[in-house]
Parts: sequence; C-alpha cells; structure tokens
Amino acid sequence: MSQDDAEDKHRQIQQMDSIYTSAELTLIAAAGDDSSYGLPGLQEHEGFQRCASESDVFMLEGTLNPRALGARSDGASGHNKVMRLIERYSARELSYDYDALNAILGVLNYHRAKDQPNDTIWGIPYRLAQDEQRIICISWRHASTAIRRPEYPSWSPLGWNGSIEFAADLHQFELSEKDASSISDHVQNGIGDRHFRENPRYLRITVKLHRFPVVSMIRAGGVDRWDTDFTEWPRAFLVLPIGSATEDEADIKLYMHVLWDTEPPDDYDCTQTICAIIHDKDLRSLSMMVLRDHGTYYERIGFAMTELSIHDYMIKIGEGFDVLDSSTNGIQTLRAKDMPGFLWSSLQDGHEEYLAWIRDSEPVTITLG
Repeated sequence: MSQDDAEDKHRQIQQMDSIYTSAELTLIAAAGDDSSYGLPGLQEHEGFQRCASESDVFMLEGTLNPRALGARSDGASGHNKVMRLIERYSARELSYDYDALNAILGVLNYHRAKDQPNDTIWGIPYRLAQDEQRIICISWRHASTAIRRPEYPSWSPLGWNGSIEFAADLHQFELSEKDASSISDHVQNGIGDRHFRENPRYLRITVKLHRFPVVSMIRAGGVDRWDTDFTEWPRAFLVLPIGSATEDEADIKLYMHVLWDTEPPDDYDCTQTICAIIHDKDLRSLSMMVLRDHGTYYERIGFAMTELSIHDYMIKIGEGFDVLDSSTNGIQTLRAKDMPGFLWSSLQDGHEEYLAWIRDSEPVTITLG
C-alpha cells in the first residue's frame, strides 16, 4: 500500500475488511522496530518492507481473519462488541495519532456489514432503526487524563490518546427523531463515507444543559477510617443543588464524581462548569458530559456518571466541609474529616425528588466538536 498517495491509501483502507476476511492465510511481519526489518529467518531482498502495521495487527485481533494466529471472539454482538473493541483499541499506543481511524477502519466496516442496523461514526456505535431504540454510544470515560487528538472530535474516543471504558446501555444517549435525522444528514453530507477524516466532525444533539460548580475533595490527615470517596489526593466532584431542600437543609448539596478527559484550562470557570445531561430516566443513574464552550461548538473535557452498584460512583448527600485556601487547577478544595455536623451518605431510594428539577428543565440543541 502506497503511503504517498492519500486517495489510493484511503481506497485500500476501505477494503481491508474484505481483504482479511477473504484471506486463506495471513503472514504477520510484526518483528523489528521499523519497516525495513523484514521476516526473521528469510533472506532480505531489496525493497522488502515490514508489512504488519498497527492497522493490520488490530484487524487480525478484531477477528477479521479467523485463520490468523491470535484471532479471537468475546461472544458479544452488535454495538456492544464494537464498544469492547474500541476499549481494547484505546489502550494502544499508536505511532501516528492521525492514523487513529485508519488503523481500525477495517474492523468497523466489517462489523457494519455484519451487524446491521448498527453502524459507527468516528468509531462511535449508533443505531437509527425505527423499530428499535435509537441510540448513539457517547457515554464513556477515561480512568485518568488523556492527550487530545485535535484531528478527531472530542466526543469520540478516537479524539483522545488514552484508555477508555464505555458505560452500559442504560447510560447511552437515546436519540430523538430530530437527533437521528441530524446524524443521518451528517453521514450523507460527508465526502463518500461516514469515517473519512474530512467528514464533518460536529454532532448536533438535543440535551438539557446545566452549569454546576466543581470542587476538589481531600481527606483530613490522620483519619484512619473514612469513606473511600476521600483520599489524600484530590478528587473532583460536581456540586448539584437539592431542588426540594427545606430551610434546615439549605447547606446540604448533592455530589457527583467527575472524571476529566483533560485538566480544565486555566481560563475555565469551574464555578460554572457546563454539563450536558446524557441520561436522566433514572435520576439516581445520571450521566453527564462535561463541556468547554468554544462559541460555535462545545468540546468534551470530562464525564460524570452514577452507578448504583458501585459505591464510588453513587450520588452523595453532603454538608459540613472545611474550605481550604489552596486550590487544585483553580478548583476550590474542600476537606472532609470527622467532626460534628458533617454528613456524607449515598442517595437512597425515595429521595429522587431532590433531582426532580433536572426533568423539569427545557432541552436545547447543541453542537459537539
């Protein structure tokens, strides 16, 4: 495959799924550090080059060729299988960030043909079939901060150099008819396919947009027993108001753990953190995308999600913190410690009315980039 002819390279990449699924046998030249190493044990000939690129190896691992050594299947199907493949792929270190899409394009094309009506856009699975739930899988998170790939949209894992984990289907974004039409138009208005890098990277969706403060919390030194939410290292939490709070509860707030894709920039106002509600059908299982406003579009910079089965990711009710003079990346730091009047507990059944204001808010259409 010529690396100097962009049009020819793109045309061949589009056919990688057919090439590998049709192969009787695949030889993987994966040894060495560069393209000149060749095949161990065979005489090197002039012009011979190593052929196992990151794309080749991942397509084989993605089960495109069952006759290739190391091919496997995890038993998943449809969009869930694509999500698992993207998770594995996101943990890889690529030689060239701009090839993040090319290196997995054959796998995506293969699953698109196999798993209709599921499809992908910028590596994100979605489904627009009218007789099924219409979703796009934009709910995923980084375990630690990642490095931005500006060539790709921030709402796709391909837009970041860092390992990700998708949320369960419950937390994925359910598309309205208007949103589904926007995605369909988005694909059709590209230059021939839904994945090519020059395809529009902007996504229009209808969400509920809110602004919340973010705080960093740490544990007081010398405290031996304490909630695992608090450590000696700061952890970031969104601070949500309690909609039905009485006068006695005025100081009580709700706290939701947030994981940053990247540290907020110096000019970011962490007292007015922009959040798009991705899922609010179950008010104790919220999903929010943390955004940065660029004027004509929003860039994703973090994700907050609650899971009832995981203690660290449950919504917490709290009050009585010490406010410290120090800050973490411009974010106010609170200290949690054992003291009279301190409260920290998980949101329990029967208290969903604390978040009822979320359902009452009006949705707006935003552009993600």
